[in-house]
Amino acid sequence: MGFCAPATHTLLTRSDEAGSIMPTRLMEYFNKQPRIGVLSTANRDGKVDAAVFGSPQMVDEKTIVVALGKNRTFEYLQENPHAVFLIVEQGETETLEGWKGLRVYLRMKEYATSGEMLDATRGRPPGLWARRRRRWFTPW
Repeated sequence: MGFCAPATHTLLTRSDEAGSIMPTRLMEYFNKQPRIGVLSTANRDGKVDAAVFGSPQMVDEKTIVVALGKNRTFEYLQENPHAVFLIVEQGETETLEGWKGLRVYLRMKEYATSGEMLDATRGRPPGLWARRRRRWFTPW
């Protein structure tokens, strides 16, 4: 699913609601691969959206970058900057016992179609990064 729209980055900040996890441990867990996550957003009227993502990366203790296209997630973030990224990690057994999860509360700070932050993301692994818009999230 490629997008013709110019590349964009969005800055999101991490909330202090991340609980008792130390920022360095949170970064390690957040960036661990393979993992899957769900980015949940809501528009100004409270209509919700949830989308599965594997690409978000925590680039420092307060900043997350995610590749997005011109889609409902980006539309909703422009109307309401608050979001939640839920990370799910499979346990060692085939049952749900042992599975882990973490919610990271986010707020969109900015987005752009060019600049230093966007250029830095281009060094990330190939795939969706090259074809989709970039969004930076910073937890509140």
